[in-house]
Amino acid sequence: MNIGIITFQRAHNYGTVLQCYALQEVTKQLGHNATVIDYNQPFIKQLYTPSKFDQIRKEIFHPRALMGLSTKFKSQKIRRQIFDSFCSQYINMSEECDSNSIPNFDAYIVGSDQMWSIDCVGHIIDPVYFGKFARPDKSKLIGYAVSSNHYSINRLSSQLSELLNRFDAFSFREKAISQEVKAITSTDYPITIDPTLCADSRIWDKLIKDKWANRKYIAVYHILLRFSIVAHELILKQAHRIANEHGWEIIDLSYGDYSVDDFVSVIRHAQCVITSSFHATVFSIIFSKPLFAVKLHDGNDTRYVNLLQTLHLDNLLVDLDFTNNWPMEHDYNTASEILQTIRNQSVAFLKASVGDEKIN
Repeated sequence: MNIGIITFQRAHNYGTVLQCYALQEVTKQLGHNATVIDYNQPFIKQLYTPSKFDQIRKEIFHPRALMGLSTKFKSQKIRRQIFDSFCSQYINMSEECDSNSIPNFDAYIVGSDQMWSIDCVGHIIDPVYFGKFARPDKSKLIGYAVSSNHYSINRLSSQLSELLNRFDAFSFREKAISQEVKAITSTDYPITIDPTLCADSRIWDKLIKDKWANRKYIAVYHILLRFSIVAHELILKQAHRIANEHGWEIIDLSYGDYSVDDFVSVIRHAQCVITSSFHATVFSIIFSKPLFAVKLHDGNDTRYVNLLQTLHLDNLLVDLDFTNNWPMEHDYNTASEILQTIRNQSVAFLKASVGDEKIN
């Protein structure tokens, strides 16, 4: 079956492009032809266009766009080259299209990522992310691990049932969002995990660079939101404290100036990881790395807090002023067993959803 994937495919963010790559590869492993639809979403395209940097710097609409505000315009151009290079090498991308020219496929997968967070697209309800382009008599429409937030669900509340009924199958990524939707629509929607957690090691082995293997370092990753520079400094202070005790260096991935391959490889070979990021937490789990997952208590840490609690790894959660030393106690064997069960359920949902029969 020929499947088109609709996601945030052009964002200059490690987690975004890696979940896109993972969903493509998992879909291919299920025996389908997968193509990521290069939808030209106007707000996102403007957001990541270097010539618009001065304008974007003044905006607060999309949290991920604010990464690296203290860097110069040249750095923004470098980041674009880094992420475009990864997409060119690893993503099977369609021709660029707009909302009126979405190419035809046997089935469409909308997800994962924050596809239903309308603050990510300039506070509008983009019809593409809600499947309004699809032809129900000719193609299937699946929502996989779609993420949102309270603000967006509240804005969509009067339309939720109608929007969800467009889909042949739909799952959310966060339990809290699924419960909120159920309270409005009286319908249960399953929870499926981020595609990066569905992907097996063969997918990530393609990206690993051995040049990091013989270095001793702490990997740090903190998404530099407009008002979180202080948190980044405190995280670095903790990294220096632990690194000095062991004679290690620090690799700070926070500015987005490492390649996507390097991002994965740095975490893979790190002595430990200190992060306030969902996807850095994910890759720490995938590679069973000692981890300090820093809670910021700002509403943006819910995803990795819930993930670690689900995997019985909540002892790896710390506050900014933590005094724990490396190594942290962690039981990745139990976590791996739990994750495998959840992974099997999520892949089964995806497999059934794109099968011959529609999901009721």
